Amino acid sequence: MSNVVSFIAAAFGPDARFEGRIVEEVQRMEQSGMLKALDVLFVRRSSTGEIETQPGIPGRPTLVSSADVDEAASGLEPGHAALMLFVEHTWLDGLEQAISEAGGTVVQEGLLPPEQAQAFRG
Repeated sequence: MSNVVSFIAAAFGPDARFEGRIVEEVQRMEQSGMLKALDVLFVRRSSTGEIETQPGIPGRPTLVSSADVDEAASGLEPGHAALMLFVEHTWLDGLEQAISEAGGTVVQEGLLPPEQAQAFRG
């Protein structure tokens, strides 16, 4: 199993439309077998200032703590929301196995931030 886990943080303003498109994309991503969603945290501050949360992926245990919720909510203005999604890069499993079978060893793994990755795209 790959140990490479990355996260995506997103911010939403008061005009955001939550119509299920994000959940659909996470499901599509998992069905491809390339990535596995490990955990998710959705936090929204209502227009009256109340905090609404939706931690975890239905049917799976969550790793999100109340401290995580508090941290995510701390900077939200009324009507705004935040999303954090943690994903495992399962596509690495087959590649790591092929490297091992060829007599090699993976010596380093990592992710480049977008500004560094741009250099490879030209």
